Order: sequence, then structure tokens, then C-alpha cells
Amino acid sequence: GASPPRGHLEPFGSWKDGVPVEERQDVPEPEEFYREYCASDGGHGRPVVFRGAAKSMAAASRWATDEELLERYGKEKITGVEYNLKETRAGGNVDNMHTLRAFLEAYNTTDIY
Repeated sequence: GASPPRGHLEPFGSWKDGVPVEERQDVPEPEEFYREYCASDGGHGRPVVFRGAAKSMAAASRWATDEELLERYGKEKITGVEYNLKETRAGGNVDNMHTLRAFLEAYNTTDIY
């Protein structure tokens, strides 16, 4: 029989050489971001990871703990919470989870997302 195609039953992209990804500790201004990461490489752009970029955002300090989120948003309605989706995608929607409070009370100890 014919051999399977290259990469078959292997982790996605493992058959191909990786592309170096730049890592930055800062967040560039919009013009630099567009020029360096969106419009570069003939318009295809290039990958970049901004390590710790969210730490400088106001939300990171305002909502640093579950308690802070619960105080402000605990009664907010939510939908579409899922479980058991790690690799098999065999889970489904969580029943009777309708508020952010219910989600926050469960997400540290269960496999919901």
C-alpha cells in the first residue's frame, strides 16, 4: 500500500521546519505594529509574541482576582461554557451555568472553558 501523506497522524505542523518567532516585552505603537508585523513579508506579515503585554493594560490591575470580577460582574449572564475540550473535543455545554459567578466558582477545579 501507499504510505500515508507526510504529517498524517502527527502533531499539526510537526513535519515542517519552524519559523522563528520574535518575542517582545513591549507593545509597539500601531504604525510600527502594522509595518513590522502586518505589512512585512510582501503583505503576509510575520509572527510575534508580546510576552507580558497584558500586564500593562488597565484591566490587569482592575480585575486581578476572581473576587474583583465577582464584585463587579458576578451577576452578568453568560452562555456557551463548555467542558472536556482539551484534545478530543468530546465535551459539550455545561448545564445550568448562567452567571459569571457560577463560572468563576467552578473553573479552577473543573475542566470547563
